Amino acid sequence: GLWMGGFSLIWLTGTLPAYAFVPMIGAFSLIALGEVLYSPAAMAIVGRMAPASLRGIYFSLESQCWGIGFLIGPAIGGWALDHPALLGTNLWLVFGGSGLVAGVLLMLLNQQMAKV
Repeated sequence: GLWMGGFSLIWLTGTLPAYAFVPMIGAFSLIALGEVLYSPAAMAIVGRMAPASLRGIYFSLESQCWGIGFLIGPAIGGWALDHPALLGTNLWLVFGGSGLVAGVLLMLLNQQMAKV
């Protein structure tokens, strides 16, 4: 939810270029807070989900997902900010929607883990 709000504020920054400072500060704050809250929770979920014999592989795959995001995220985000046409600005709404999809997937995973 925090990332979704942050990405939406980045989209708002692109639509309000004269007053971009306030939504951009809000966006960075929400995204930073989301990342700080996500990291410990993700490690706990992966640790609980992984069998003891495969726990290292599970943790490495979780870290690799973040690494790939850090590799392609700045390039795509920078391109979107540099090209504020229809696709560049609205790309942030797509990123916000991906946060919604991730939230639904986490709820489904939580239901599956509760059954076990």
